[in-house]
Amino acid sequence: MNSQIKLSRILIYVVLILFAFYYLLPLYVMLVNSLKPLDEIRGGGMLYLPSVWTLDPWRSAWSSAQIGVDPSGLKPYFWNSIAMVVPAVLLSTIFGSLNGYVLTKWQFKGHGIVFGLLLLSCFIPFQIVLIPMAKLLGVFFGGNYIWFSFSAFSLRYWVHYIVF
Repeated sequence: MNSQIKLSRILIYVVLILFAFYYLLPLYVMLVNSLKPLDEIRGGGMLYLPSVWTLDPWRSAWSSAQIGVDPSGLKPYFWNSIAMVVPAVLLSTIFGSLNGYVLTKWQFKGHGIVFGLLLLSCFIPFQIVLIPMAKLLGVFFGGNYIWFSFSAFSLRYWVHYIVF
């Protein structure tokens, strides 16, 4: 009985390791090929380790790759993302925790309806809100809404992540 349990456990671990290997294989291929020169990638053998290790593709992508109109690389877009994400996370956490605390402690008339509506709005897919919100931000701010968009897009999610 004990050996049968050990055998089934070994079989489960073997299957899980195979699934993990299959799941992580694209990440391995991406990382290995990003460290190869372009000629070696064109030669085939995507699964092989590079014969010549280089970080030039990473440097090129960061500083001089053609992303959009000008060859500025990923650097300005990365810092733009940081400028959007850090305030969004801080404001969402602060306002969400404040709103969540107030909604759980303050029992006002109709608090059950407000709580139910907030819970119901969790099931609205973000894609439904995305285009109308972008149009509104374009109308209000004329396309220059980078510092406002992080709070406007996450407005309805502030309470959800803290309360629920």
